[in-house]
Amino acid sequence: RSALPPALAGLLAAVRPGADVAELVPVGLDALRSRLEAFVAIDFSKLVLVPVEEPKSWDDELEALTPLLELQR
Repeated sequence: RSALPPALAGLLAAVRPGADVAELVPVGLDALRSRLEAFVAIDFSKLVLVPVEEPKSWDDELEALTPLLELQR
């Protein structure tokens, strides 16, 4: 939901030189929705979301993600 921790951003940059880290890990619900829509548009059917950091409340996290369920086919 916020900027990537610098250690993770550095690790991703080392593993994928030249890649846009923001493209690899969307930050925020709007960016996540855009990324998921892009995958759905090319017929991806199985995606697993994994938070970078453990949410303070899983109930709140899952509730916030509920609007994304409409992307299911």
